Amino acid sequence: RKGLPCKRFSVLASGKKVRPSDRSITSTEALAAFSISPLNDDGKYIATGFLAIATAVAGCTALSTSCEEAKSDNFTPTSVGAEDFEEVQAAHDVDSMPIYTMDDVAENDGSTGKPIWMTYGGVVYDVTEFVANHPGGSEKILMAAGSSIEPFWHLYRQHYASDLPMRLMEHMAIGRLDEKDQDKIDEQMEALEEDDPYAREPERHKALKIHSDTPMNAETPTRLLNESYLTPNSLFYIRHHHPVPFLSDKQLKDFKLNVDLSAYGKGVVSFSLEDLKNMDKVEIVST
Repeated sequence: RKGLPCKRFSVLASGKKVRPSDRSITSTEALAAFSISPLNDDGKYIATGFLAIATAVAGCTALSTSCEEAKSDNFTPTSVGAEDFEEVQAAHDVDSMPIYTMDDVAENDGSTGKPIWMTYGGVVYDVTEFVANHPGGSEKILMAAGSSIEPFWHLYRQHYASDLPMRLMEHMAIGRLDEKDQDKIDEQMEALEEDDPYAREPERHKALKIHSDTPMNAETPTRLLNESYLTPNSLFYIRHHHPVPFLSDKQLKDFKLNVDLSAYGKGVVSFSLEDLKNMDKVEIVST
């Protein structure tokens, strides 16, 4: 059976979304995309095998497929989840699959040797065998053990960058989630989407080569690398995994930097933001 047509979207800084073309992605293409990615600076993904590599590629937008642009006015994680459900329906006879409640899912949270179940878009998945291969680390994926994935993918939107996560997950589907429970999840997500954690992202230099903007993954254009000995901060590469923190006045006032100077006989010394601002500026060149 050929792979499912891609229906997933990645929202880019241009204000548009990318729809990968409707064709299958082979393991060779996924490996090639990972190897040429400018974000490939961590060789540990390679050691975990194709599952880890394929999921890691999801963080590199549109490298493994040709894309056509489409408007993204109505993009929400919930809307993508609905499209992903259609993908699973195409891979399985969903109507004949067993129905589980959230209580059933919660019982399978990996504790005391139990399997690890999660839900996404109305489908129940057994991810027990995949946990060790999760590129973000097993501790991250286990945060959703026995619950729904949607709230986590609302923050970790790298999973929306391509259809590869769904290509992996379609083989882990074991049943459907009770519609009443999925309705509750949808209501929770609608509330979350009203307060977008990425709504206060700072403006970036227009020359940056952007791969994904939520979270921001961008690199310095090659043509600009040699224009100055020290790459300007505004053009320095960005590889975020979360929204940029937006600190309140109170948080700025309460900020403390604790420096352990025990080796110099001074113990732990605390500095406020104002203390740091009043210090002499010192610049060093490092790599």
